[in-house]
Amino acid sequence: NVPGIPDAKENPPKLFDLTALQKEANKRYGMSAQVTLDNLQALYERKYVTYPRTDSCHITSADVPATKTLMQNLAHILCNSVNVPENLDFLVGDVTDHGALLVTQTFLDNFRTAQFKNDYERNILRLIMCRMLCSISPARIFEETKVTGLCEGYAFSGSGTKDIELGWKAVEKYLLGKDDIKEDDKDKSGKKRNVFPADLQESKTVYSNSTEIMVRDTKPPKAYTEAELLALMEKAGKEDFSDEDGIRASELEAEFAEMDGWEAESNAASLLNGLGVDTEYHYYQMADLDGNLKVKVLLARALFGNPDIL
Repeated sequence: NVPGIPDAKENPPKLFDLTALQKEANKRYGMSAQVTLDNLQALYERKYVTYPRTDSCHITSADVPATKTLMQNLAHILCNSVNVPENLDFLVGDVTDHGALLVTQTFLDNFRTAQFKNDYERNILRLIMCRMLCSISPARIFEETKVTGLCEGYAFSGSGTKDIELGWKAVEKYLLGKDDIKEDDKDKSGKKRNVFPADLQESKTVYSNSTEIMVRDTKPPKAYTEAELLALMEKAGKEDFSDEDGIRASELEAEFAEMDGWEAESNAASLLNGLGVDTEYHYYQMADLDGNLKVKVLLARALFGNPDIL
């Protein structure tokens, strides 16, 4: 038995970039990456969020004063228990063209009266606001215990945790509730955590009331969710990218290439332009287009897959 290690930390998450938001929206609400992007774009056009197609989870030093005011206003509206730090320089990092995803002051000014087209927009804003407040909250402090037990010469091991201070996790649970995945009940590898007896001591003998041998069939791995695929794409080329990840990624890349995925966006744009749908309308919602443009978009959709009937 390895005694509990006190004061282990889980630091607060970084602000959202587009991919991180798409993963979280898929995990919590089952939203596809495209649905997330489409609705995020609609919110951006109404000036409710900052630029959506960002690959940065940081802000620039020049953005710190405005971001601090934004955080203070957001905390006042959603969660007064969040104390905005005096110094937000820890949010500053490399930014290429656009900073991390944030809600805007325009949205906060209209928080009570803002109109939403669907629940997707509400969920996206809820995630972004929650992540903003979590990012400036204290780390989660917990005690982790790893146990190894011997039974008839075989070693069995497990781990368990006990929260000391919830930190940013308390903010997340308050604003979003506990998600269906129940991350707090799983360890870093995704396995269910064990619940150990409160009086467990090193070298203590524990007796089993019953023993059962179970025979089960192995199951094939589950299909990747969009959130897992996005995470796999982010890991590509990094140190923790396993051989299994590489094989799966190459299979996905082959399937993607067979469907002309690399050229799909440019092909779709060319087709729409050829039918008289100007580029400025390409990211509009169908509901926002007039009847003439809707017919052209529907025609483009029918032509895009090169149907056999042609």
